[in-house]
Amino acid sequence: MSLAALGVLPLLSSSSAVQKKQPVITDRVYFDISVGNEYIGRMVFDLYGKDAPETVSTFLQFLKGLRMSDRSMSMEDDGASDVIDSDEQQQVVVSYDFSLFYRCSPGFLLEGGKIPNLGLTTVGDTTFYDVGGSLINAKPQLETNSLKHSERGLLTRKIFRVGPEFAITLAERSDLDASYTVFGKLEKGYDVLQTIENLPVIADNRRENNSLSSQLFQWQRNLFLSLGRDVFHDRRADEIYPNKLLRRVAVIGCGLL
Repeated sequence: MSLAALGVLPLLSSSSAVQKKQPVITDRVYFDISVGNEYIGRMVFDLYGKDAPETVSTFLQFLKGLRMSDRSMSMEDDGASDVIDSDEQQQVVVSYDFSLFYRCSPGFLLEGGKIPNLGLTTVGDTTFYDVGGSLINAKPQLETNSLKHSERGLLTRKIFRVGPEFAITLAERSDLDASYTVFGKLEKGYDVLQTIENLPVIADNRRENNSLSSQLFQWQRNLFLSLGRDVFHDRRADEIYPNKLLRRVAVIGCGLL
């Protein structure tokens, strides 16, 4: 007797459909990207707010911008709020506008969300974002879900991380499933992602050598770093770490769609 007659095939098809069920898209957002002073295109992301509500909420908070009202509320919780007027409360102090993609590890992750002049400070047992002396409550992201790092272009964030930083997968990376949380996916702009991935980066020092190609790379690296420091007055040019992007890759516009 055939499997179809036994009703096995419909069961297999149903099981396959369950396995391929896609995450629910709750929000769509965009980043406009520049390299140096050149606009290179737009990246559009789908966000999975039902699978990763806390992570998406944090991402959207920085997309829309932290405001002085966030500072007021957090400080009120500690009984130390300053008196600020309603207009000042609505002032955006930091956002993903002019944030940076700062590290690219080919075949692994493109890391972004680095906001200049945004620091972290601890008061007692509480961690705050420090924006020019204004303190806004910051909480580590502890969220996990069942979504896998199964393809290129997934938005992900390291578990327990405090801050606005996030990453985009550059390949299938199942080794990240235990330590990162998937919360969205790149819908449009894979050409932009490829352009960034092709940019020069600082090599792992352990693999540097004295060959002509290595010396040429060192010259190119020093040129980009000096341009960033002396011409664009970018303080991050003094930061040296493996796979740091040698071109300034910035978000010059962002928002909800």
